[in-house]
Amino acid sequence: MPNRTFARARTAPRTSYSDGRRFTLHDRRDLRALASGTYVAMKDRLPEDHPCLEGIDTRLCQGQERHVERRCWLLLAASSNANHRRAALRLARCTPTSPCRMAVCWLCKHQFAEGRVQRAWEAFRKIDPSEIVWVTVLARLVYGGPAEVVQAVTKTKATMRYLMDREAKRDPKFEGIAWLGSFEVDLYRPGSIDADSRKGRTLRKMIGYDGEAHTAVQVVHFHLVLSLNGVPKHEFQQILKKHFPGTRRVRVTKLRANRTPQENVERLARYASKCHPCYQEAVGASERNSSKYNESGRYESVFDDLDLIRHVRLQSALGDLGGKSKFDRGL
Repeated sequence: MPNRTFARARTAPRTSYSDGRRFTLHDRRDLRALASGTYVAMKDRLPEDHPCLEGIDTRLCQGQERHVERRCWLLLAASSNANHRRAALRLARCTPTSPCRMAVCWLCKHQFAEGRVQRAWEAFRKIDPSEIVWVTVLARLVYGGPAEVVQAVTKTKATMRYLMDREAKRDPKFEGIAWLGSFEVDLYRPGSIDADSRKGRTLRKMIGYDGEAHTAVQVVHFHLVLSLNGVPKHEFQQILKKHFPGTRRVRVTKLRANRTPQENVERLARYASKCHPCYQEAVGASERNSSKYNESGRYESVFDDLDLIRHVRLQSALGDLGGKSKFDRGL
């Protein structure tokens, strides 16, 4: 897909779908409404008590997610690329009974996350809470496109499998380690990283970091809710740190004592399934009142159009929700 500025279409699209089917009159009418911002999706008209919206109040940044989706409508529908316009229709026509499963759809993300939360609690409910930890690893830096990110995700999964298999030969407990999690990709524009900041010090020590690069760097990382199966937390953490060396690249933390095991597991599984475009370049103003988030700028800066299209393309290459980003073991 081309990297170009997306302008609003002035005429009805006439390009065919890639599978040979042409846009129908109904398709072109919807695309004009999408490109002009007048389209109202069925999912946006759902009543608050609809079953598919149960638990949506627990989802972070709902307003931002809906704003992201509407911007995607405008950009994709106005594109000269037929595949982009097809994606716009798929996204806009999503319903609870016919989900699009796209990673920028607020409804599908919510339903996907709730399914993951349910699965996580079913898997971990009988495990001693002292054996459950939260793992975050900054795995790789990528300066390329979607194909390079997919390759980085695939290699990281293979690396984790290798580490567990290698350690299992020494200690059989490693065979029983299980986790539920997902990969995320954070985008940093050229010049946006302060080399002396905590994040800058972390990235500088990662293989492949180029502070003089004129292209954006993508930080491929993963979050896991993990059962240690009797392996000491410190030992597991040291194994990861040895393979992913550097400052604050690996974090292995216990569950919070002020929450019940179910609250901990569900909260972490929901966080691991959030699928936001990224933090540093998040869309719209912060929905949180905490000064910590405002001072860090994590929710303040705004995606430009190409960044947002880049995210759509990347998630499509990863298979969108439930695709290659999903990272489970032993469940």
